[in-house]
Amino acid sequence: MQSPAAVYLQELRIAIREQLKSPTHLFPIVPPRFASAIELVLEAAGKCFLDFRVIQAVYHKRHYYTCSRRDPIHYNEHISTISRLFQWKAQYPGPNNPNLLPTAKLPCHAVQLHPDKREYEVLITRVGEMKHLFVTVTYLAWCNAKRNLDHLIASAFVWLPQSEELMIRSWWEGFLRQIPPWEDMLESIQLPEWEVVIGDLERKITEVVDLEGEWERLC
Repeated sequence: MQSPAAVYLQELRIAIREQLKSPTHLFPIVPPRFASAIELVLEAAGKCFLDFRVIQAVYHKRHYYTCSRRDPIHYNEHISTISRLFQWKAQYPGPNNPNLLPTAKLPCHAVQLHPDKREYEVLITRVGEMKHLFVTVTYLAWCNAKRNLDHLIASAFVWLPQSEELMIRSWWEGFLRQIPPWEDMLESIQLPEWEVVIGDLERKITEVVDLEGEWERLC
């Protein structure tokens, strides 16, 4: 059975291929060098989308990386608690009623956290390395592929009839509109300090866990 991470990557690759569909209508009418340049652009853009989404996913799941895997029992308790804390909602729609129903808070014994600052510091280093690799390898390959196709399209009037030149320009302009500002988006992914992440968890516990009921039980 595939791991959830492997399934996520597989589904992500499929979604990216659907988003960046190959312009098959152009291949019969453009010279081989144009077709090769288009394929390189599609491959480079797809890799950028994939690698960026992976970095983004790690960033959004940062609270899960606050416990060591050395003790499997503690680790499973920790990530299970994180999931319950962040999936809890104050109200849910009823099964036969569109009106929102109040949700019971989590019992105090359900919170089993085992925070490890060193593990989170490893994540900060890892994400920094992933971002560096993205800029120096993945994004650079996209820039080179884009530059190459830009140059070819700039001279397309030499190689193609006007109607076909307009077709490839139209596709290229539409394709570029799908490309996000990866550099700016990558810069916005900054993992907060350990104290901030722990503060997030403390606020979630206050919001989600029945601390009042626990205090009454103890008294």
